[in-house]
Amino acid sequence: MSIEDQMHVIGVVLGWIIAAGYVWAVMNFFVKRIYRKSIANLPGDSPRKRRFTGFMHAVTKSHKFVPLFLLTILLLHFLMELIHVGFFATGVIAIVLLLLQISLGVYGTTAKEIKTDRWLYAHRTVAVLLFFAIAAHATTAIVLNP
Repeated sequence: MSIEDQMHVIGVVLGWIIAAGYVWAVMNFFVKRIYRKSIANLPGDSPRKRRFTGFMHAVTKSHKFVPLFLLTILLLHFLMELIHVGFFATGVIAIVLLLLQISLGVYGTTAKEIKTDRWLYAHRTVAVLLFFAIAAHATTAIVLNP
């Protein structure tokens, strides 16, 4: 296997790690919603409630550290693929949306006290747009198969 092929494989693996990190970050919303809708009503000594609460704490406590991880992996992915095949417009869109998402998150945690302000709705909207951008980028990269 040539060095270029190895770089491409590493770039692809890094891309899927980014997708997994995005899924982990988005789980914050779903885990909290599931807890409020069904788990909170369970008795305190329920094993299901204990297990879910432990999982929820892992997701919610790591939510603020995932962006740093994603930025690091994203930079490596970008450099690997830029050297190997150049860049895709869909990847640039995904990068811009990810940076916007991180900026909104930093703004929300540092500058705002109220959690139901407009920044939160923007943060969630950008998360949905980012899902479509990542899906479009992955589809484009698979179809074009550089």
